Amino acid sequence: MDPNIKCIGRILLVLYAVVAVGKALQCITCDNAKSHEECDKRGRVVTCNKNEEMCAIEERKVNQGPEKLIFKHCKQPLACSNNERQNPRPAWWPTQCNSRAVNSVCRCCCSGDLCNQGANTCFNRVANVCLPPRTNPRNGKVTCSDGNKIGSSCSFTCDAGHVMSGSKTSECGQDGTWSSPTPSCGPITCPRLSAGNKRIDDCSNGNHVGSVCRFTCEAG
Repeated sequence: MDPNIKCIGRILLVLYAVVAVGKALQCITCDNAKSHEECDKRGRVVTCNKNEEMCAIEERKVNQGPEKLIFKHCKQPLACSNNERQNPRPAWWPTQCNSRAVNSVCRCCCSGDLCNQGANTCFNRVANVCLPPRTNPRNGKVTCSDGNKIGSSCSFTCDAGHVMSGSKTSECGQDGTWSSPTPSCGPITCPRLSAGNKRIDDCSNGNHVGSVCRFTCEAG
């Protein structure tokens, strides 16, 4: 075989390998970290093996307090699915994944480069909820079809005299995240009055809707 052809073949193989590695998933890895922040800071970014198409997070509760140990790594999709199915199953009271129980173990997986960085919302998905639950905005109210469970739709309204800034609805998606943040309700205001030849003695609520202002005329 022509040496030049062999050389070209080797170059193509190297390029293929580089491209293949470049397409591989990357995940944060750490063991026995005391927090997600510590794991992300002291852990490593690794390129997963070809069959490891998910990034995994594992939280282990070590005592009655808030302390827990964090583990992050690459994982195969089937192994991820099996681990997540174990979360709600009884192993010790009342389930294997239970933040109130000693020795609780919670596992979840996500797809996408470095998706296991931070606390991640995949635990919300595993628990079939979105966190935090939606609450009434100041000067407004929220009504949800099914609390903060996945699939729930929340609608927001503002009290009389207030206008909404943001989306009127927010849905709890299958990935455990809300579709939009809670809106705010601000007071509706009128243009400030110009006294002209009159004197503004007092307004009951400034220039807000519903405010009543009292005028007096100057002498003459």
